[in-house]
Amino acid sequence: MTAPYTGGHAITSMHWEEPQTLRVVFTSTYSDAYQYQLYINRTLNAVTENTTDRSLLAYIQPSDWPQEIQLLAVDPTAAGTDYGSSLPPRPYNQVKLQWTTSGWTDAELIEVTAGAEPGGAVDDTNVIHRVQFDTNRAYELITDPLPGTGTWNFEITGRDDTDPDGNRGTAASTSASVYAHPPDVVYQDDGTRFSLSVVSAELTVEFEESL
Repeated sequence: MTAPYTGGHAITSMHWEEPQTLRVVFTSTYSDAYQYQLYINRTLNAVTENTTDRSLLAYIQPSDWPQEIQLLAVDPTAAGTDYGSSLPPRPYNQVKLQWTTSGWTDAELIEVTAGAEPGGAVDDTNVIHRVQFDTNRAYELITDPLPGTGTWNFEITGRDDTDPDGNRGTAASTSASVYAHPPDVVYQDDGTRFSLSVVSAELTVEFEESL
């Protein structure tokens, strides 16, 4: 069996250095044999520069719905290879949308719109991404983290450069399934997440969900 390896190493700590910059520290049993890749929701996010490095900086969009963070040990000759599609099934809350345009002649932009919740109808005002239309070809988008498990609905629409906002073309509909970790609970003012009380040997735990 050859690299990449999901085992033989372990993340020991993570902390925010900036609002969207996460420092990930880890240990490894492989000495200086491999470099390391960090994946956020199955998307390659960061790679160590050297085989002796034991920390990475990940650039991540914060989300109340937790995102899957995974570390791989990879052969230095394959440090830039994206293994995301081969990672095991997890509760990933981002999806990859792929589409191909054909016969478009006057589009300026491609708009991707979505529903506001799993199973919800697409809201034309909920634009989650815009990409410049350059030619008829295959396009791809990895969404931001989506808040909830279920089937999310999307529409992909061309928009021309007519003033003031451009005319929308005919929308193409698609959907994708998300199986997400539930959100964590809200921290209280004292830094704890739970209020505990015991009455007559009965423990009561109170908390506020993060929605």
